[in-house]
This record gives sequence, structure tokens and C-alpha cells, in this order.
Amino acid sequence: MRPTPAVAALFLVAASLTACARHKGAAPGAAHPVPAGNPSDTAGARLELTGVIVASGTEQFTITTLQREAHRPVRLVGELAGELRRLAGATVRVRGTRTTGSPSDAIDAWSYEVLSIDGQHPHVGTLLVRGDSVWLAAVDTLQLVAAPDLLRTQAGAKVWIIGPATPDGRAVRVQSYGVIRPAQP
Repeated sequence: MRPTPAVAALFLVAASLTACARHKGAAPGAAHPVPAGNPSDTAGARLELTGVIVASGTEQFTITTLQREAHRPVRLVGELAGELRRLAGATVRVRGTRTTGSPSDAIDAWSYEVLSIDGQHPHVGTLLVRGDSVWLAAVDTLQLVAAPDLLRTQAGAKVWIIGPATPDGRAVRVQSYGVIRPAQP
């Protein structure tokens, strides 16, 4: 059953008055800082949160959340939600804007940094294949040593790579990898 337009308008007015009362005395348009651990206080607040990515739900309806120690989970939405979903189990630092709406509050992520996967720091970048060589283009472009054939088929994809660096730091021996964003056709 859908609410009538009058009921919906009444709800909006009540929500607006509640929001105004909560920030009584603040200058119009003033920023309302959000406490470090509680993203549910202010819509539109810019946040930086660290936690573990969890993907849950069904094949047709998947929810991606950021699980933070001693805090409730935060739902992740927006353009990067698919990439973050593919990082399930990884520890990440997410930057975004708090949103509100049904069924719960969320963070519209605009950037993220992968801090660890299985307790190891990954290299993250775009996969380049040049002849027999495979490279990871990022802040520092690295040659990938012992890249599996299946990884070679992912040219243009955003990937994470775990493995030891060579002594000169210019290459990484691939021990494990994952695709964060598939290559565009």
C-alpha cells in the first residue's frame, strides 16, 4: 500500500522539522561534523571509514557492507559498489558521502584503498599485456613474473596482486590475484 500524497508531504515536513531541531543554532548551510565512528548522524557528510568488505544476500539482491570493529555495518552504494563487492573479505579504507534512504543509511563511495587481503598488502592497478610481458599499471608500474595464463586474458582489468617483490622492486612474482573491475570490451 502506498501513502497518499498528503501523508507523504506530512512525513517530509516532520522529517525536516526534526532535522532542523537537531541542529538548532547552526548557521544555515553550515557543515555538521560526523563523529569518527558514527556515519549515521549527518546526510551528505564526507567520511573515511576502514573495515572489512562483506557481500551478502542472494544472486538477485546482493548487499555490500563495510564491517567495522565495535560499530554497526555500513552499506556501500554508488558507482564503486560492484568493485567493492568483488573485494569481499579484504580490509579497505573507503571514502564517500553519507546518504539516507530506505532501507538504511549508506555510504556512496567515491574512492577506496585496499589495505590487506588475507593479511597481506596487495598491489592494485590496471593489467597491461605487451607481447610476452604482463604489467600492473599503478602509481609504480610493476612487471608481473609468473603470471598465470588466465590472468593474461584480463588485459585492461583492474586487479589486485599478492606476491613478493624482486630485490630491485620493479617486479612482483604473482602468488594470487583477483579481478576488481573486468576489462571493458
